[in-house]
Amino acid sequence: MNIELVTDAPLKYFVVDDFLSPELAGQMIDEICRLREQLQPGRMRDQRRGQQPRAIEDQTKRNLECFLDAVFAKDRSASVILNNLGQHVFSPKLQQAYRDSGDMLFSYLLVRANFDQTHLAAWGPGHYYRKHVDLPPCFLTANVMLSTEPQKFRGGDFEIFWSQTESTVVPFRPRRMVLFPSAIPHCVTDIEMADDVEFRDWRFTLQYWPHYRA
Repeated sequence: MNIELVTDAPLKYFVVDDFLSPELAGQMIDEICRLREQLQPGRMRDQRRGQQPRAIEDQTKRNLECFLDAVFAKDRSASVILNNLGQHVFSPKLQQAYRDSGDMLFSYLLVRANFDQTHLAAWGPGHYYRKHVDLPPCFLTANVMLSTEPQKFRGGDFEIFWSQTESTVVPFRPRRMVLFPSAIPHCVTDIEMADDVEFRDWRFTLQYWPHYRA
């Protein structure tokens, strides 16, 4: 695991390469393939003041997705992803990196996070996700990139927007994790992929959102 704390941006964020072992990543992709029928076209979440978020359809997002907590609601232990993802986000090595970051948000993650949600997204030919933010109650987002290796697509990079004119592109890399403040606008660039690429070789991401629940 190669941990980088990026400090030359307006806000700190982590880029962690080899976040998962090749073996565990392969097991997660196996599970994703088994979940193919559970995936639905992506929909945006819209939150109005004082109301619960609701799903809406617009042109911001084109992918397939599901919330794994709902899929495995009866037995979370049946999921390779749910059994392992949180443990990796809170591995001893990463916990020490959060402490050493000198950033209040990552310190808050260690002392206050007591609940989480995990979201799966699959990205095929022509898919994308335009600029958006992740809605509360999440305050940090762990975005874990997965694909077979070597990958069979171009694009699908992760872009963070600091202002109208300044952004940072984090290239897609299998088994890379980006941990960043959820309220920062971000996007997934367009996927270029042949139409006959098998589902197993698509671009996948796991969004892990730590929360605080009183």
